[in-house]
Amino acid sequence: MTDSHFINRLPDVEESRCIFQAAAMLEAILMPEWEYRYYSYNAHWDKNEQMASMRDGEGSTILRCFSRRG
Repeated sequence: MTDSHFINRLPDVEESRCIFQAAAMLEAILMPEWEYRYYSYNAHWDKNEQMASMRDGEGSTILRCFSRRG
């Protein structure tokens, strides 16, 4: 399969935001201790931006910034 096949299967911005929010909320419920969580979501990261992150527990982190532009 080509890279474009996988890229076309990625969720759009709004669906991605919902997925990150849901994962962070579920993780906060199941794991109250911040240092053991993999997902986080900050709806008030900046005036017009929100930030989501995912840690893999081995030092790698994915950060995603959501703004009015997407």
